[in-house]
Amino acid sequence: QFEEVPDKAIELPDEGLAVAYSSNGKWVAVGLLNHTVQMYFADTLKFYLSLYGHRLPVMAIDITTDSQMVASGSADKNVRLWSTQFGNCHRSLRAHDDSVMQVRFLPGTHYLATAGRDRELKLWDCDSYELITVLKGHASEILALALAQDAAFIVTASSDRQMRFWRRGQEQLFLSEERAKEMEEQFEQEVEREDVSGATGGPTEVVALRPSRRTIESVRTTERLIEVLDEAAAAENEGVGSASGDLSQHPCARVVDYVNTLTASNIYEVLLALPFSHALRLLNFICSFFEAVSALPGGKGDIKGLEGST
Repeated sequence: QFEEVPDKAIELPDEGLAVAYSSNGKWVAVGLLNHTVQMYFADTLKFYLSLYGHRLPVMAIDITTDSQMVASGSADKNVRLWSTQFGNCHRSLRAHDDSVMQVRFLPGTHYLATAGRDRELKLWDCDSYELITVLKGHASEILALALAQDAAFIVTASSDRQMRFWRRGQEQLFLSEERAKEMEEQFEQEVEREDVSGATGGPTEVVALRPSRRTIESVRTTERLIEVLDEAAAAENEGVGSASGDLSQHPCARVVDYVNTLTASNIYEVLLALPFSHALRLLNFICSFFEAVSALPGGKGDIKGLEGST
């Protein structure tokens, strides 16, 4: 049976939206509608610290097991990490694409689970301030979050009327692989690019553009083509290969050689992703190459042979 403790009620500066009690029994932290976090001594309820930084109401708050760090989640989509000793903000994390509704530290660690209205559950390393993983599955905003005592399970509840269990696996997680996976998924999910919205019917109807899907391979190929163009431009400025009569040593020949390595599956995306300045540079090198070839004895025949090979 619980009874209210006499003389233990205090007035808050604004409406309290979240509260957390430190494991060492020293502090109580309260997230307020006025965008701040207020910390009080647990035994006397005297004011201890006020944490400023959020731009919208603080929706969730938690304290690490070692009572060294406070995490606050806000409707401004950010999670802020604070020191309990001096109240300084260690880091502000752009955590979600919508309001952060829940924050929970995994027991005994500085790993933080966050959930938001963007329907995503995320896990963070609050010592390195890195995103570890993103868990998707809910069809609507996540409003509640709970952890098992040994952090083997995370439980979420959403306005989609579902409760989901997330079990911790035994496989080791590599952040570089997670980032590469996220980039690949982002590229694959990109919709068809349409620069012009076509009208329906009549002579003004616009033919749909070719669909474009970027991949890791096409991005790397584009980066390499940019490097080749920069190297060729530098060589041309230094006069490398220009003085000799050997066309194969000319910078424009190097560019054409690399373009010939592009495959039909990625050449469209690679050329489309080129910056405008490098696209102009590529055209200039190709024009210089054909001018040099046409100036050679039998140049016209060589151009026809080259067109057939490409």
